[in-house]
This record gives sequence, C-alpha cells and structure tokens, in this order.
Amino acid sequence: MRMSVLGIRNGIHDTALRIAYDPRRAALQLGECRWLEDAIEDWGTKYPRDSWLAQSALDLEYLYDRIHTHASATQAKQFLAWVHAHYRGSHLERVMSVAAR
Repeated sequence: MRMSVLGIRNGIHDTALRIAYDPRRAALQLGECRWLEDAIEDWGTKYPRDSWLAQSALDLEYLYDRIHTHASATQAKQFLAWVHAHYRGSHLERVMSVAAR
C-alpha cells in the first residue's frame, strides 16, 4: 500500500477521532492501525531520515495505547521492535523508547 506521508497523518488523525468518538468500539480500529503501521514501515524504509517519521510513529503508538486490548498491546510491541531494529541509536528510537515507558 503506497500511502504518502500526508495520507499517513490523515489516517492517524481520522482513526484517533473514531477512537475518541466511541472508545467502547476502539478495538474495531485495530485493522486501520495495522494498515497505518505498514505504511509507516514502508515510508521509513524508503525515507529513513524523513522528519515526519518520528511524530507519525509516536502518534501510531498512542493509538495502539488507546485501544486497550491484548492485540493492540502485542501490535505496539511488534512496532516498537521494528523501530529498534531499523533505527538503533536514532532520534526515532529514543522518542519511541521514552513513549513506551
């Protein structure tokens, strides 16, 4: 899925609104979060120094945290592992490590 960085930001924004509107149904947004994760990973692989990458990754981590399910926690851990594997020692890894605490 070739999503632009603006598409990723809009997807995160829209998903956050849906979660805020009906928190009891937040788990239904997990699939959208996975699409966004794939898009962020794809973008990060192609453009690892993109200045929007860190904020998008942090925003996605926030969405996973707001879903409050075992599946979202597992997905968040896998996403964090991807960040650590691809961005060891980078600003992105430091930001994500602080957010995970």
